[in-house]
Amino acid sequence: GRGTNGRKWIGRSGNLFLTVAVPINAVPVTPTLLPLKVGVIVASNVRRVLLESSLNERSKVTLKWPNDVLIDDKKIAGVLIENEYQKNYNDGWFLIGIGVNVASAPEIPNVGEERGRPATCLGDHMEGGLDEGSLLRFGESIAGDISTWIFKTVDEKEAESAKILEEWRGFANFGKPLKIRDGPSNEMVIPLDIESDGRLRVLGDNGKERLLAADYLL
Repeated sequence: GRGTNGRKWIGRSGNLFLTVAVPINAVPVTPTLLPLKVGVIVASNVRRVLLESSLNERSKVTLKWPNDVLIDDKKIAGVLIENEYQKNYNDGWFLIGIGVNVASAPEIPNVGEERGRPATCLGDHMEGGLDEGSLLRFGESIAGDISTWIFKTVDEKEAESAKILEEWRGFANFGKPLKIRDGPSNEMVIPLDIESDGRLRVLGDNGKERLLAADYLL
C-alpha cells in the first residue's frame, strides 16, 4: 500500500484495512479539521477495545499530530486522506484510508527514507486479541462513527470545530519533543497546542514558536 508522502505501507493478515468515502460537501466543518476528527474516532475505538480487556490499565492511547494513534508511544494506527474529484471540488470525495495493527505490527526501520516510529498491535496489549467477528465489528464501529458524524445535523459550525479540538487535545501529549522526519536538519520541536484550523503550534530548537501544517513528526 501507500503511506504518507508515497512511502511504503505493508498490510498483514489479521489487521484492519478500511477506506471510507465521504462527499467533500458533506463535511460539517473546515476540511483541515477532518484529519483531527478521524484521528479522534480511531483513537476512541482503540481505547474502547482496550478498556474491554484485562490489560487496559497498562496501555495509554494518545494521538500524534495530526492522526497517528499511539499506544505507549508506539504507533498502532494511521490515517491517510486523499481527494477524488468529479467535475469540480464540491462534487468530489474524501477517501479516508485507515490502517490499524490488530494481530501484528511491522518492523519499522529507524534510519533511511522509510524510517518511522516503532509499531505495536492490539495483540500486544490485550489477552487473546480480536477474533474475526470482533475485528469486523471493530471496523464497522470506526466506519459507523465517521458516518454518524458526517451526516449529523450541525447547528453551529464554530461550536463543532471547538469540540473537535478539545477532543483531540484529550488524546494529545503536548510537551513531548518530536523530530521532523523530512526536515534537512532533523530538527526537534516541542508541540504546544493545536490551532483553530488544525495546524500544530510548536517550539523550535531555536527557541521560537511556529505553526506546522504538513510536516510529519517522529
